[in-house]
Amino acid sequence: MRLPASPTRLPGFSACLAAALFAVSTVSALADARCHRDGGYDHSEITESVFFSTREQTKFAPAERHYPLADAASARYCFSRGCTGQLTVRWTEDEQRHLLDLRETIVTEETAQDELRFIRIAVLQMETWLYGRLRALDQRTVDGIMRKISRHYGQTPNESMSWLTEALGTSDRFNKECATYAMEATQHLLVLANLGLIKHWNVTAPVYRYGIPGHWTAGLESRATCERYRFDLNTRASRRYDLHARGQNPAALALNDERTYSALYPGLDRAGMGRPTGGPTNRPAPPAGGWALKGPGAGQPRP
Repeated sequence: MRLPASPTRLPGFSACLAAALFAVSTVSALADARCHRDGGYDHSEITESVFFSTREQTKFAPAERHYPLADAASARYCFSRGCTGQLTVRWTEDEQRHLLDLRETIVTEETAQDELRFIRIAVLQMETWLYGRLRALDQRTVDGIMRKISRHYGQTPNESMSWLTEALGTSDRFNKECATYAMEATQHLLVLANLGLIKHWNVTAPVYRYGIPGHWTAGLESRATCERYRFDLNTRASRRYDLHARGQNPAALALNDERTYSALYPGLDRAGMGRPTGGPTNRPAPPAGGWALKGPGAGQPRP
C-alpha cells in the first residue's frame, strides 16, 4: 500500500459527534464527557505521575520529578537502560506530514479500531526514526551525554565517575528495559495527540503492573467507554531491533502485510488481546506508581 503523495485535511466529525451524543443515553454521555481530554491527555495526570520516583527511573536530576511532557512535535526520549542517555528530538515537517498521510491511509472510517491500528503503526514508524537518530550518534557524543547526566549523581566527583564508568560499560544505547520503552511509547503517543492525530483515545500516564518483576508500559484510554489499556512497546522489541539493524522498517512491513507482520505491533494488554485494565466503567484501575512497587497493603488495595 502506498501512502498519498501529499496530505489533505483530516475530515471533520463534529456533526457526527453531535448526532451521537444526541442519540446515546444520559449515562453514556456522561461517560464520554468524563473521558474527554483537552488535546488527548490530562496534563496534570501525566506530569504529576510518580514514574520518576520509582526504582526504575534513577537517572534524572534529583529536583526533576515531573514527567517531561512532549511539546508539540518535540519530545525528550531515554536511551540505554534506566535512562542513562537522554535525547530531545523534534520531528521534522516531513515526518509530521508522513504521520498525517499515514492516518489518512489507515483510518478509512472514523472508528476507534481503525485509529488504534494507525496508532500502532505510527508508533512503530517513530521508533524506526528514533533508531536512526540514535544510530547516527557517534560514541563520543553518547559518552558526552552520559557524562552530563552523571553530574546529578554522587556527593563527590569520584562517586559520579563510578556511576559513569558503570553506565558506559554496561549500557549500550539500544539496551533498553520496560521503563525506557514505557517512556518512549508515552512520548510517541503524546506527540501524536499534540498533532491532532488521536481522536478516539486518550494518552494516560505510564502504567505499572504489579508483579515480580513489575512491568511498566504506556497507557491508552477509550474515550467512548473510559476503559484503560496497557500499550507495551517492549513487546517484540528484539524482533523489531533485528529488522532495524538490517535496514528494514517494521512500520512499513506491518502496513503492507498486516497478516504476516502484525506480531510486530506494540502489545495491548498482557496477551495483546485488548482486554481492558479497568477504569471508571468497571473495576478499579490496576496498581500504578511508586506505591505499587511495594506490593499489596501499601495504601491501596490490589485488584
